[in-house]
Amino acid sequence: MKKETADIPLYIEVLLPLALPKIYTYYVPEEMHDQVEVGKRVEVQFGKKRIYAGIVKALHWDIKLEYVPKAILSVLDKKPICSASHLDFWGWIANYYMCTEGEVMNAALPAAFKLSSETKVLINPETTIDGSLLNDKEFLIHEALTIQKELTIKEIESILEVKNTYHIIKSLLEKQIISVEEELKAKYKARKIKKVEISQDVRTDEALQDAFEQLKRAEKQEYLLLYFIQEYGVDGIAPQTILLKRSETSSAILNGLVKKGIFNVYEEEINRLDLNNNYETEEYILNEDQSAAIEKINQYFEEEKVVLLHGITSSGKTQVYIEYIKEQAAAGNQVLYLLPEIALTAQIINRLRKAIPHEIAVYHSKFNNNERIELWNRIADGEIKLVIGARSSVFLPFKNLALVIVDEEHDNSFKQVEPSPRYNARDIAIKLARDNKANAILGAATPSL
Repeated sequence: MKKETADIPLYIEVLLPLALPKIYTYYVPEEMHDQVEVGKRVEVQFGKKRIYAGIVKALHWDIKLEYVPKAILSVLDKKPICSASHLDFWGWIANYYMCTEGEVMNAALPAAFKLSSETKVLINPETTIDGSLLNDKEFLIHEALTIQKELTIKEIESILEVKNTYHIIKSLLEKQIISVEEELKAKYKARKIKKVEISQDVRTDEALQDAFEQLKRAEKQEYLLLYFIQEYGVDGIAPQTILLKRSETSSAILNGLVKKGIFNVYEEEINRLDLNNNYETEEYILNEDQSAAIEKINQYFEEEKVVLLHGITSSGKTQVYIEYIKEQAAAGNQVLYLLPEIALTAQIINRLRKAIPHEIAVYHSKFNNNERIELWNRIADGEIKLVIGARSSVFLPFKNLALVIVDEEHDNSFKQVEPSPRYNARDIAIKLARDNKANAILGAATPSL
């Protein structure tokens, strides 16, 4: 966000993953004006001690406030993790289902995006310690801090082998023996792989000749350079672990070449998600009823964005869905395919993989936090075209959603009971489709009334 005038203060509304009745306003220090943007996460202090990662919902220049807002501590993201329209969608859910926007945010975001502070305990350097004033447990904490410099609450609980340590920490604070501070803990780590290449300056014939001349007395380094050129070429790139394993050399030998400027080692981020579709596509010929259903749905789509496909079990509704998914995927658009139970997806996924030569993402509870983050980011960037999932998939940040399918739309599994927000994913899916000007197909053998 570019600042208009250096003298004009910038304030932002920050959405926190808490059941709060309102959105809180924070001040943006001048040096962070260019970094702040709607949809990015910012580090903020809430209350006396706690620190959270909140999402910027709105920006305001030079507004009148009856209080002095706290300043944000940092901007956590290089680009927004969700759009302004997505945040408005959360607002609609909160209003419609009578809950707070913070509760919707808490349900929508992967856990690794919802950072909160962790208390660190440190020795107070300004206090002289009198061991006679400490009981056994306090003495243990003090001794551990002299070795480790700082401890978390969990680490203290482990040392003392008790669950409740707050009264002990409070006693040490009152005696001014320790101090505490809050630190925001990031839960997501990108998976990276080290790659090796010959340095740019060494790729000419003359430079390579000089390199080999330099390595005459370093036989193992000379061998590794020669092996690399034979296997990958002068301009090639090799994964470090594979290079060392196949050449039967060590990282110490490689590091020696790096120090001499002959090799360059760098890190590259890789995907955790294996979404590649290696199936051979199969053509399917529609029967008369399926062709007639598609023709009628197309007629209804000219007037209404939401259409109900009524067909008994095993009547071929899935193939109708597949035809529409193929059409949207070929156009580069995104599709959300909702199922009441994720356990039902195995057979459908196999059919889809044989029909669609695109990556298919399944959003379910078995993904770990890092995989959820990667899936979230790739959907937000528009990379993944088809998402199959249960009710929580309606919270994903689609970029160019063109079709929503809700199979077995009558099923009670689409209803979230606990915790809040208590919602019906079918109804939210219809709203999601309308907000994105997408078509929606609801399918059922026994449609709900």
